[in-house]
Order: sequence, then C-alpha cells, then structure tokens
Amino acid sequence: MAESRFSILSEEFAAAPERHFGRLREHAPVHHEPALDAWFLSRHRDVRRVLTDHEAFGTGLLQVRAEPVMGGPVLVQMTGAEHTAKRGIVVRAFTGPALREQVRTLRANAVELLAPLLARGRMDLVNEFGKPFAVRAALDVLGLDREDWRRVAERTAGVGEFVTAVTLTEERRRVCLELAGELEAQLAPIVEQRRLHPGADLISTLCTAEFDGVAMSTREVVALIVNVLVAAVEPADKTLHQCVGAAFARAEIETVAALLLPLLEDVRFTPGSSYRETGLYTRGPVALSLDFAPVPTPATLPSHH
Repeated sequence: MAESRFSILSEEFAAAPERHFGRLREHAPVHHEPALDAWFLSRHRDVRRVLTDHEAFGTGLLQVRAEPVMGGPVLVQMTGAEHTAKRGIVVRAFTGPALREQVRTLRANAVELLAPLLARGRMDLVNEFGKPFAVRAALDVLGLDREDWRRVAERTAGVGEFVTAVTLTEERRRVCLELAGELEAQLAPIVEQRRLHPGADLISTLCTAEFDGVAMSTREVVALIVNVLVAAVEPADKTLHQCVGAAFARAEIETVAALLLPLLEDVRFTPGSSYRETGLYTRGPVALSLDFAPVPTPATLPSHH
C-alpha cells in the first residue's frame, strides 16, 4: 500500500478499516489526507501524546468542528481547574453511588426497549437498541422527559455527525446546524426553569454549580448538556461491539463463538489470546444485525476453528 495512493476516504478503507491499520502503523503512522489537509495517527503512543501533550497540541480546531453545534466550548477544550471542576460534576452523575441508584431505571429502560424487538425475533442492535438506550439513560440522568427521546435522539445525531464526520456536504452541514439549533432552543428554557427550581438531576446540579465563585451561564450549561448527550450516543455502536467482543474472550470462547457467529450476519471475528487481541468488526457501516431464532444447542454446534 503506497501512502501516496492510499486514502482513508476510499470505499476500500470504509469497507474494512481494520485491514489497513497494521500497514498504516508500519509505513505511514502519521498519514496525511490531502483532500482534507488533515493528519491521521494510527499508533497508540502517538495518539496518547496528542491527547496529553497540551503544550505541543491544542484543541483550536474544535472551535470550528464542535462549538457551532454544541452551543459553546466542550469539556475537551477546557484546561486546568475549569476542566477538572466541570468534568467532575458530569462524571459524578454517571459513576459510583449515582450509578448504583440508576441500575433499576437502566434495567427498566432495557426491558422496555427489548420487549418488542425480542417478540419480533430480529433487531438492529445498534440503532434499535443501543442508541435509544443511550439517549434514554442520559435523559434520566439529566432529568429530561424520556417520552421525548426520539426527537432528542434525532437532534443529537445531527450534532454528532457535524462533530465527527470526516467529510460533510454543504447540505448535511446545513441540516446538522439546524438540528443543533432546535436542540439548543429545546434545552435553554429547561435550564432557566431548573435554575429557578432546582431538583436532584444533573441539569439542576450544573445550574447551581459555581466556578471561581461564578455560576455558569445558560449557554455554558446547554453546551455541557449537549456534550453529555453526544458522549452517550455517539460511541453506542463501539460500546456494543466491545461488549459482544468480550463474550468471545471468555474461557468458553469456542462455544460462544459458535453460538453467536451464525446470528451476526454483518460481523466477522478475529480470534486472539486475550481480550485486547480479540477483534469484532462490522462489514462496513452496517450495524450489528441479530436474529434470535433458531438458536443452535451445544449438542448441534458445528466445530469452529
């Protein structure tokens, strides 16, 4: 693969990106994409340095890629005490005692979403379960109406597309900005209401928190809410892939693989001796597709090597 002829924008790369990572790491660990005038890193140590060396690398690009749809600076743009304080407020709502209190609600969410899908016998694991579950869970923590999750999901998807898309047409850019504006208009009045009548939800906590003795503005709170929504929804597909991949890494990996592989039409499995070496990849941009029946029993399982 000659670097001058290779492009991450190619259909070949989109169809199976994992096939190219080894060559990129060996021959072009810092790959330049002329069409975007952007650089792409494929080695872990290089990515880690970019994310942690704040003197050599900055987040200025996010002023163009994130702020227009987030409503303001996002957490990754903040540094020092501001980043620590605001990140701490958000993280505490999703960890420790707060998370334990949410377990019953999370399970109820999962059961409610899965019931009609299981009855149907088939599902798109990412788009019909993973992303709706992520949105609904985030809404519960934020204290927003769960019944409005479809509208929030659509608007959040527009924000996520604007921030993460490698290429974006002018039409898609317009649509994403429009959806982001609708989301901000939806959230701003709620923030103002919580400021006057705070509760036990994350939005109320953000409204009443102070940084250097000054409360955050409505715009800052809205930006953090959108940050939470995008962070919950955007990696849903990757999280589900890791969860299913972890099943393959268990002691009974051959049995698990033989049970699941026939049911995952758009997935291929690369075995490894440890979880980090185990690969589970979709064929292109297709979500995981599950079919629940018929499920083979251990007695009828084919040998799987």
